[in-house]
Order: sequence, then C-alpha cells, then structure tokens
Amino acid sequence: MTAPGAGPSPAEARFPGLRARVERIGKSRGWRRAALAIIAGLCAAAALPPFYVLPLLIPAFGILFTLALHARRVRDAARDGWWFGLGFFTAGLYWIAISLFVDVSFIWMLPFVTLGLAGVQAIFPAGAVAFLRWSEARGWPAIFVLASAWVATEWLRGLAFSGFPWNLIGTVWTVSDAAIQGAALAGVLGLSLVTVLAATGPVLGVLPAGVRGPRPWTAAAVLLLLPAVLWGGGMVRLHFAKVEPVPGVKLRIVQPNIPQDQKWQRALRDANFRKHVTLTRAPGYDSITHVIWPEAAVPFFLELDGIRRVA
Repeated sequence: MTAPGAGPSPAEARFPGLRARVERIGKSRGWRRAALAIIAGLCAAAALPPFYVLPLLIPAFGILFTLALHARRVRDAARDGWWFGLGFFTAGLYWIAISLFVDVSFIWMLPFVTLGLAGVQAIFPAGAVAFLRWSEARGWPAIFVLASAWVATEWLRGLAFSGFPWNLIGTVWTVSDAAIQGAALAGVLGLSLVTVLAATGPVLGVLPAGVRGPRPWTAAAVLLLLPAVLWGGGMVRLHFAKVEPVPGVKLRIVQPNIPQDQKWQRALRDANFRKHVTLTRAPGYDSITHVIWPEAAVPFFLELDGIRRVA
C-alpha cells in the first residue's frame, strides 16, 4: 500500500491497515457503496442543529471524498453524491415529517415528503461530487475543488426550485458564539467552505499513494486547524465588540403561543389574528418602534381579504 521506495506513512505506522480500509471503502461496489454514502450523509446531518455532533463531519466527508476519488466515471460519482444527499436531507429535514402529524389525514404523504424532498435536494450534492470527479483533481487540490463545488451547490440550492436554503453545512457553527462570528465576514457560505475543508482534510494522510498529493499530513493538519482559527478570530471579535442599544429603536416581540393545530382553522383565524393585535397593543405600545410577529401569524392574504377591523 506504499509507493515504491517509500517508507510507511505516519498513519500506517501508528494505525496499521488504516489506509487499506480507506481503499476498501473507495473500491466498494453495489449496495455496500450506496449504504456507505447514506451513512456518511446521516453522520453529516448529526452535526447540524440541534444535535451538533461536529466530530462526525470528519468520517462523513472523508467517506464522501474517498468514494468520489475512486469513482470509475462521473455518473458513478454523481450517484455517490446523491446517496449521500439522500441520507443527509432525510435526517436533516425530519421536522417536516413531524409537522404532518398535526393532522393525521396527511399521514399518507409522509414517504413522499421525507424521501421525495430529500431525493430532489440530493441532486445538489450529487452535482458537487460529480464535478470533483470530472475535474480529475487529486490530493489536497481535490479537497478545495470539493469544498468550492459544495458551496456553489448550496448557493444554487437557495435559488433553484424557488429556493430551499435549509441545512447549509455552515450552520453547524451556531454551536459557538465565537465560531459563528466568521459569518459577519464571509456569510454562512464562507463557513460552509471552512467546514468542508476541515472535515475532508484528515483523510488526506490515509489515501492510497497516487491520490494523496505532496505532503499529505501537512495539508491535513493545516486544514484541520481551520476551525481553531475560526473560533480564535471570533473570540477576538467578541472581546472587542461594543454591545450598545441602537438609538431610537425599541422592539416588541409577540408570541401568542397558538397551538399548531389551531393556526389554520378557518373558524379561529380572526380570533388568532386579534390575539396578535391585542398583545401588540399591550401597555407600553406608544413607545414601541418595531414589532416582530411569528411565522404564519396571519393565516390569510391581506391583499385578498382586505383590511380587517380588530377590537
């Protein structure tokens, strides 16, 4: 498993057989390959809010990267990416399935909503992985290709099919106030780029000779340090931040606590709307400059139903 004339790598010396296992993952075929990609996607989803199991990002993207580099053709790599996306979005969008239980008459839609939506969204990771295979990049340059393609497809996902920018991988850093500060400079897509680079980097040192590139362990260590740099920079920013109220702004946040199964009942929609207004006009209203209502606060179209008089 070592290039001619070269000694064992640090990975082989410390973890015998590790590179062989990675190579077996890359050369897997059939249902085993699909299962590996799905499991990797599930691991990546576990790093998202509210679970934040960030260490699972390393095996998740490590497996995806390994499968992509060993794919025979571009369409095989696209298939790997699609299976990964299916696992990622099925687990990451679990909350949509929960919403169907509000009204049991919609339970029949459960497989179509969960697997169907996940299957459509999985097209985007498939495109990113296919692009990596098409580029024929190897070693650490391939990691930058994958990370860049992943970010590009996340951006595209926010536009295509009317836009569905959920579960961007950069949102894993909301686990830390310091780490999330990077979004002020590069946005969530910048955090996604850092995430994929750092999560994929460690696999460099254990890839077979010929696909690793020069100084694989140095590149892996540098990429793995990116989250530390992100967190350190955020700590500095928070330390020097001046938290002051915005002059002339006084907010009121309205939370009527209306049960989900009552929000869209036609007989209750006027009462629900009035509840929002009543809470908005509570004592102190005269000094309020901005009011924030929750999602689905108005269960009808104001433009179609006209202006309603409220008590």
